[in-house]
Amino acid sequence: MSNRALWILSVVAAVLLAFSYVAAGNQPVMQIAFVSGRNLIPDIDTDRVHDIEIEGWGQQTRLSRQGDHFVVASRNNYPADAKAINDLVRACLKVRCDDQITDNPERYADLNVSWPSGRAHRVRYLDASGAVLVGLIVSDVITGKVQGNYVRLADSDTVYRTDNNIDISSDPLDYLDKRLLPVEIPDIARIEINHEDHFVIEQDADGKRSLTGIPSDMQPMGLAYTNILALAPRIEFEDFVPVRDKQDLDFSKTFQVDMRSKIRYLLRTAEQDGKYWVVASAQYFGPSRPQISADSSIEEIRQATEYKQAFEDANAYNRRHSGRAYRVHKRFVIGLMAQSLAPLIEKKSK
Repeated sequence: MSNRALWILSVVAAVLLAFSYVAAGNQPVMQIAFVSGRNLIPDIDTDRVHDIEIEGWGQQTRLSRQGDHFVVASRNNYPADAKAINDLVRACLKVRCDDQITDNPERYADLNVSWPSGRAHRVRYLDASGAVLVGLIVSDVITGKVQGNYVRLADSDTVYRTDNNIDISSDPLDYLDKRLLPVEIPDIARIEINHEDHFVIEQDADGKRSLTGIPSDMQPMGLAYTNILALAPRIEFEDFVPVRDKQDLDFSKTFQVDMRSKIRYLLRTAEQDGKYWVVASAQYFGPSRPQISADSSIEEIRQATEYKQAFEDANAYNRRHSGRAYRVHKRFVIGLMAQSLAPLIEKKSK
């Protein structure tokens, strides 16, 4: 090929290259179209989550991982309710982008998605180093609507509307495991109530129940007394304070629950200014040293293992609850832990 032909080809190539740049410059920048209904947060790597911060409406909660569970760090590292944490994660994951509202930060205040804000919640998931894995800001319910919120990722300018209600609480009390009796109904062997009245509800291994400790001329009035046994696992507290703050109260009324596992739970109640307080403890009452030998049967080994576990569970219960006085709702005391006997019995028919 001659030098002249090479020169011509070079000129043509240069012209074409220049034309391509001009043509490209005149083309609109490709935009990714908004897709209504997609999730704001596709996923949360819960294995990497070490802390969860929930803030808003003048309250703040910090949940921290300890071993295989979370505690409410903002309430003296009290054990957190696993269900409450799961509900929070699900609430965040179900945030949908039903409409794209704005990318303009100047509108944040009107939409209640600025931060800090008095009408929004911020949730942040942090790893062990304190780095934010994901964070989002959720407004209160949109004004004039019965449901729906404005939402945005904490590190993004784009605000979306979600048509489903996002229920988030920043109150530490909503994340506490409030159960006072970690029991299941079939595992309860005996409940003893001791206050102005004293009586016992018993349940055998087959689930048959009886009311004892009542006057000889009286009998149970139907099965009303069985409600006490059925409701015992539902007893929960509303708040707690150091027990030293309530040391002047008379915790003489007792509600005792004996388990087939040989754990005895004792809830002692007191009243002050119309509020009811409970002090909780546990005791193992099985064999002190279950013996296992080379001749032990599988059943004996199983039983000894269960006694050992019960002993450890009672100690763990005391570590958790000692030093605290729990405030409980009146219904758990009057209608359960301090239930009077009269409504449960009647005269024997002649």
